[in-house]
Amino acid sequence: SLLMTLSLFLRCPSDESPLSLSYLSILCVLSLQEYMKYFTGLGDIVLLPSYCGYVNASYSHPLLDKEQKGGGEGWRTVLIAPGRGVSGDLLASLSAALHQFNSHHTQRHPLRVSSIRELYPGHYEYAELARHPAAVLLPYQLSVMTFFELYRMNIPLFAPSPQLLARWHLDLRVLNERTWMSVRGEPAARSQLPRHPNSTSRLLSDPNDEFSYDAVLEWISLADFYVWPHITQFNSFEDLCNKLAEKLSLPSSDSESLVAVSERMKEFNRQELKRIRLQWLVILSKIRAQQSHKKRHLPIDINEALVQSYGYKLSDNDCGEQINVGVD
Repeated sequence: SLLMTLSLFLRCPSDESPLSLSYLSILCVLSLQEYMKYFTGLGDIVLLPSYCGYVNASYSHPLLDKEQKGGGEGWRTVLIAPGRGVSGDLLASLSAALHQFNSHHTQRHPLRVSSIRELYPGHYEYAELARHPAAVLLPYQLSVMTFFELYRMNIPLFAPSPQLLARWHLDLRVLNERTWMSVRGEPAARSQLPRHPNSTSRLLSDPNDEFSYDAVLEWISLADFYVWPHITQFNSFEDLCNKLAEKLSLPSSDSESLVAVSERMKEFNRQELKRIRLQWLVILSKIRAQQSHKKRHLPIDINEALVQSYGYKLSDNDCGEQINVGVD
């Protein structure tokens, strides 16, 4: 596991570890960064988010070019993301709220919301997603690649407020991959490891406590979709329907329209790319400087490196089992 690897790293002599602690950088999201601080005592951990530069599409402003859509109504449909793991209970509640909303607003186009997998059961292109007016996040985890991809496409996003998501989780276990014990179907009230005595985390509650509202709320507040800007939060599905209908009705020239929100996301993405590239330059320069002063380099081959550093030799069965490595 990641924590085991870090533990081994920290217990290596400083002249034998791959990088000295002063140059240690971890690629992660904010919640994982804080998680590492909580359990390892490390302080200088670089937050380096995924950029997803492979995404080859951008929000195509469906409200501006609707005359080019033909006779279909699919372009009006708001997406539900991510593509997997969405709670069936939440989908049922949202469906009921949509039905009630549309029955009370018959004078306008019905509000349409559908999951990515329902609309695109097989393969889909990013350009197809980018033609939808917006996406609603109903997460099963605090960080998923779908979020980064949708954001990099500048698609306006709607997310439940932290308070609503925390309540959903306590009632319905919607974040079923938030902790490893939940993945195993055995949610726990405490971590198996104690907080590091020299923890630098600013958070006070146990990150693996799945039964305390305050603990869940504190940790999920670090989710990507709560930290990144220009994401609209809702406090109930009724609130979501009202906010979607309002945004969809605004002219593109309005500063709060979906088109305007998308433009602000695009500018944030441009600035993020510059910042991430600069971070990589700093990280790589530190690695080169550190390696130039090392007395001994680790082998490139992972098997030789494990033997040299920890005296452990991989077997054919290790890929399917948990490996417990002892360090003197």
